[in-house]
Amino acid sequence: MPLTTLFTQAYAPFLALGVGKLGAAAAARGWQENLADGIPWAGCDTQAARLIATGIERKLLLEGAGGPQALLAERAAALDALSLKRTVAVLLGDGADPEAAGLLAELARLLRERHLHVCLIAAAPPQGSCVDPLAEAEAHAELAVRLNAGAEEGSRELLVAAHALLGAFAGGLSFDETKAALAGAGPVRAFAGLGRGAHAPDEALAQALAQAGAHAQAPQARVAVMLTAGREMNLDEYRLLRGRFESGPASPAGVLLGVGCDVALDEEAHALVLCRAPHSANVVRLTLS
Repeated sequence: MPLTTLFTQAYAPFLALGVGKLGAAAAARGWQENLADGIPWAGCDTQAARLIATGIERKLLLEGAGGPQALLAERAAALDALSLKRTVAVLLGDGADPEAAGLLAELARLLRERHLHVCLIAAAPPQGSCVDPLAEAEAHAELAVRLNAGAEEGSRELLVAAHALLGAFAGGLSFDETKAALAGAGPVRAFAGLGRGAHAPDEALAQALAQAGAHAQAPQARVAVMLTAGREMNLDEYRLLRGRFESGPASPAGVLLGVGCDVALDEEAHALVLCRAPHSANVVRLTLS
């Protein structure tokens, strides 16, 4: 069996749907670079010119009046076609964009109704706002993570995060295992890293961990790591990656590590570090009767 056929089968059950300007741009990059054999990438937007300009093959254009529910109701058949034979949907978008956040929420709800596991990866909105645009979307997704994406390369960071996750899933990491590893209260923070060259996997993880800082250091923190490289990693490399979480008393316990391979990356590697803060003993739960 050709190598490309093997990888196509590995990525076939997944859908990576970029929503709005930032999300569609991230998905388009994945498709243009033939990551994950180009299989999962699709874009969704309300602006035809912007969506067409991405050049992405699979598009879900939402035109007309009304909110996300009305727009998506009119394109139910197209959404059915996108989700056919998929088991996991990864939704990508900008959490600071109210329109994109609304579409992410409705798409998460509809895809859950179609019996897909839904993971939301959204660029985190600015802190301090009295209204959280991502709250509804996160309520509908089974796993929701907030990515610290920079303004300049936000679409690249979204792509790196999604591809690291997809590669780990294709490599055998299960959605339920990932969700269980991050169980708890409070938001899941996401940090992406990219490595190049002979030590690309370790470089990618080091970059992601440098951004995560204290989020990945607390002993009781929930941490999951996904890493996808352009080649199969050997046992020594895997031990080196694992060793980054076993270097001292401040390291978190029971870190989940999922790895994958995508030959389209060549000499690159993509890493994603997911962190949920440990439970605080200072928080008191009150029950009103």
